[in-house]
Amino acid sequence: MVSTSRVIVFLTWIVLLTYFANERQIEVLIWSTIVFMVVFAALLKWGSQLSNSIRHMNARIKICEEENKRAYLDFSGLPSGMEFSEKHHDFAQDLDLIGEHSIFQLVNRAESPQGKSHLASWLIRNHPFDTTIKRQEAIKELKKFPDFCMAYQQQGKIVTLQKAWNISESQLSGNISLSKSLSHLWWLSMIWALLIVCIAVFKLPFSIIWGIIALNLPLLYLINKKLISKNDHFPSAEWARSLHARYLLFVDQPWESTELAGLQHNLKEGQHTAIAIKKLRLLSDLMDARGNMLYQLFNAVLLTDAWIVRAFQSWHKRHSMAFAKSVDILHKLEAYQSMAMYAFAHPGFSFPELTNEKILQFRKLGHPLIAETSRVNNDFGLQEGQIALITGSNMAGKSTFLRTVGINMMLAYAGAPVCAESAKVGVYQLFTSMRNADSLSESVSSFFAELARIKALLEKIKTRQNVFFLVDEVLKGTNSHDRHKGAEALIKQLSSYRSMGLLSTHDLALTSLEKQIDGLLNYSFESRVEGQELVFDYKLQDGPCQYFNATVLMQKMGIDLK
Repeated sequence: MVSTSRVIVFLTWIVLLTYFANERQIEVLIWSTIVFMVVFAALLKWGSQLSNSIRHMNARIKICEEENKRAYLDFSGLPSGMEFSEKHHDFAQDLDLIGEHSIFQLVNRAESPQGKSHLASWLIRNHPFDTTIKRQEAIKELKKFPDFCMAYQQQGKIVTLQKAWNISESQLSGNISLSKSLSHLWWLSMIWALLIVCIAVFKLPFSIIWGIIALNLPLLYLINKKLISKNDHFPSAEWARSLHARYLLFVDQPWESTELAGLQHNLKEGQHTAIAIKKLRLLSDLMDARGNMLYQLFNAVLLTDAWIVRAFQSWHKRHSMAFAKSVDILHKLEAYQSMAMYAFAHPGFSFPELTNEKILQFRKLGHPLIAETSRVNNDFGLQEGQIALITGSNMAGKSTFLRTVGINMMLAYAGAPVCAESAKVGVYQLFTSMRNADSLSESVSSFFAELARIKALLEKIKTRQNVFFLVDEVLKGTNSHDRHKGAEALIKQLSSYRSMGLLSTHDLALTSLEKQIDGLLNYSFESRVEGQELVFDYKLQDGPCQYFNATVLMQKMGIDLK
């Protein structure tokens, strides 16, 4: 309806313009033009407000739909973060931190590529202890403001729905350049404006305006072809509006945590940050307005494209370099907002106590990617120099428990709450050896791949004193004799370095090492047969496993063992 009204008003004005111009009624023409501009501008504003309300509503609906999906651990359609995966990473692939059905999908509420990059870095990188403490403090504070977090994400979601993430800080830091002759076209537009005033005042022939338009059209074609149509350095209007709205949301809050207050200070004290963001939004709105009829009318007469290009050139010269730092802060806040909303959505999770002590303690520890109705929680702890050797039957929960420990450690280091009633986590360099697969392209067997991981683990332990390891089904790819011999030697070697970590195995004979090696602790997961069914309780038990189920499983799969 609004669009139709604008078309009717515009066509009416064209008819009146032509009539009054032919009748030489310049004064009436001027007043009718003024009235048209006021009415058309009012319709534009009304239409813009209506469209903006619809965009905000759609963005909020989409966010609520995604939150509902996360509550049921349905991550279909959500960003997986696979673009941030790294081959041969120390632990990310083994722990499902990024990828399909991952922690990234559970936590992420960032909309911009840069915000997602910050979040992924927090999940798969080790950071200094002080940085982690400040981050946790900031996330705790943000958790108290879910409305702020929702509004902050909503601004980004609008850009996502409009598919308007078309610019990066590097592009904004680039240079807008035209040929020397085109760069001075804004002077010509000033001459045309003065000439139009003369036409109105001195009642010069109206046909002069048609001559101006005829001269301007090839110039506008050159500007559009050489610069604007490439869209290399011009942000979308939605992107700029979102940036401005996020800036105002954040700087208007009285933050108390050291990290958030520091980021706010950097934004406020940045080199004309507020002015730069506001100007960029206005210029982007002008670029967006190039699609309406009123703009194109003025553009044909006054070369407004030349003015916009000159304004962007001026903006780049004054603000672009410092501006990129401010934009990065606003993107980093997406990662904080993601963590805060994750914390808000899981009130039963707790923020761990982070310490420089060599200790790991969890009370009622669970896997955050398992539904609460199915999740089984366990108490678990290790101290300096202790190694947990976990035995258990197939499908009893050994691998899942190793991942549970690793995932919650990395959540703690990211500053986020962990899936536990309480936790005390020392700072370690995590390393895993779990999903070791063969590679035809690299001519590597799964056993050789596991040996390569163990070699990398030992090298890290020799150079660092705070490595925490998770090794699943140690040396599973070889015969039982060699596996036992190699696993025993590895456990003794790891213990000699006073290392901490968990190893799982089916080799019950290894549990006897508890009597020989100081700090080696036996744990297990048990199963039982009830009728024709295997039953698992997924509870961590002290001591070696007492029952294995491989025979029952093989029989259930049709293997005749008689």
